[in-house]
Amino acid sequence: DAASVDLFVIGAESSLTKDLKNIGKRFDHKIDCTMMEEDEYRIKKKKGDSNLKKVLSGKRITLIGRL
Repeated sequence: DAASVDLFVIGAESSLTKDLKNIGKRFDHKIDCTMMEEDEYRIKKKKGDSNLKKVLSGKRITLIGRL
């Protein structure tokens, strides 16, 4: 859907969800956000988690930070 955005955020604060909803409303776009703590991300990446592999193998834009 052209009017939706999928975000995968590592190590974010819980207040980000509310901020993203407000941004989505402002720009009339649905924002689907998956958040994961950095430790959980590292464990899943090391174990070869299939869902994480799928996310990381797809097209993405790194906004801030590193992988």
